[in-house]
Amino acid sequence: MLSVSQNFFLRSIQSVLHSFFFTAFLYSFKYCMISFWQGLQKSNTFLIRSQSFHP
Repeated sequence: MLSVSQNFFLRSIQSVLHSFFFTAFLYSFKYCMISFWQGLQKSNTFLIRSQSFHP
């Protein structure tokens, strides 16, 4: 009985850790993509401004 409860406990801890790491990975990936997209937009506006300054 003790081994079964220990096995269930370990499985629940494992699933919680897996879900936590998965969400953390998703959030970090999303943050990286958002910052990358913002940097792209800034560089694009800079290129457009420089082109408009030098026709």
